[in-house]
Amino acid sequence: MLNTGHDNLPIALLGMVLAFALAAALTPLGIKVAWRLDIVDRPRGNKLHARPTPLMGGVAMAVAFLAVALLWVARFDQWGNAQLRGLLVGCFLAALLGFLDEWLTLRPLQHFIGQILVVLAAIWAAFPHVEKLSNPFATAWETQHGRGSFYLAWLVDHNSINHENTPVIGIAFTVFWIVGMMNTVNFLDGLDGLAGGVGAIGALFLGLWSLVMTDVYLAPTHANQNIVLPLILCGAILGFLIFNWAPARVFMGDSGAMFIGFALGALSIFGPVKFGTWLLIMVVPIIDVAWAIVRRLMGRRSFASGDKHHIYHRMLELGLSRQSVVLIFYGLCFVLGIIDLNLYKRQKVVAFVIVAVLSAAGAVLLEVRGRRAESLARSVGKRADAG
Repeated sequence: MLNTGHDNLPIALLGMVLAFALAAALTPLGIKVAWRLDIVDRPRGNKLHARPTPLMGGVAMAVAFLAVALLWVARFDQWGNAQLRGLLVGCFLAALLGFLDEWLTLRPLQHFIGQILVVLAAIWAAFPHVEKLSNPFATAWETQHGRGSFYLAWLVDHNSINHENTPVIGIAFTVFWIVGMMNTVNFLDGLDGLAGGVGAIGALFLGLWSLVMTDVYLAPTHANQNIVLPLILCGAILGFLIFNWAPARVFMGDSGAMFIGFALGALSIFGPVKFGTWLLIMVVPIIDVAWAIVRRLMGRRSFASGDKHHIYHRMLELGLSRQSVVLIFYGLCFVLGIIDLNLYKRQKVVAFVIVAVLSAAGAVLLEVRGRRAESLARSVGKRADAG
């Protein structure tokens, strides 16, 4: 049960409402600026929308989140929190990278290198890298005696006078994790409201997890960042979604995908590492991304190349409406979030494996069905041309 009397909850809800209102106010301004700068997504290739649609929705979200987060920092005197500053620096740079891609159309390699540099810059600014992963199968005795975690390998710097350890593996893992989340959100951004809604649900449950687990993992401070910041992020995304629900008046663009991906990936390792929670909530989108990469590599194409074979594309081929597909994704993520709040460590691993296997099987079945339908359509077309 949620402890609604906890000091963090009203503060987090207030931040959520402020971020929602600010994003809802800034998004129309972003639409006007996008039209003026011609930062517009025009329908072509694999795109599903039928009319030119402005981007820069992500800029409005990022500004709303950063403004309310900084207000919270100032109100509760958090300026001395270097790790928090690193998080906010990373969020800003991620949105900036996405905006530059929208404006200048970066090449895939430039975009990928930019993502890595954003994470490294955040770490340089004191954002914490992952040092250890909890062992979900550790016994109570092992946990009590400090043996309940896997410590990432540390490489020794032999050139250092004091032979200090250099956390190369931990930093590399952190970069891999957050860059992976940025690309997961980017791949998911294919239907109106899909990536934003899933991101809002993910942020909501990251905040709820921290609220529920405060007495277990977190010091019950007056305004705990692990509860407040995810709900501020959720509010900012919801304020944007007003204008992104089908038919969308604005897209989040790369600025939104990079910002949401970085923020969610970073918040999942900010404070107690919440890999199990995040993997369970996002298992379907993650499987979709993994399958897309495998599918494209098997077809000898770049993993960054687009196609219409994502899970949500195949669901549309079944005759479902776009809104129905989006709501199904919302429902899956929400149900998995509820389930996560009632599971503990090894149970989450079991649940993740089960859902991952089912999702992968579903993706393969949808792909096989889609390819058969495409093959049949080509055969019919050839016979029609021959006739």
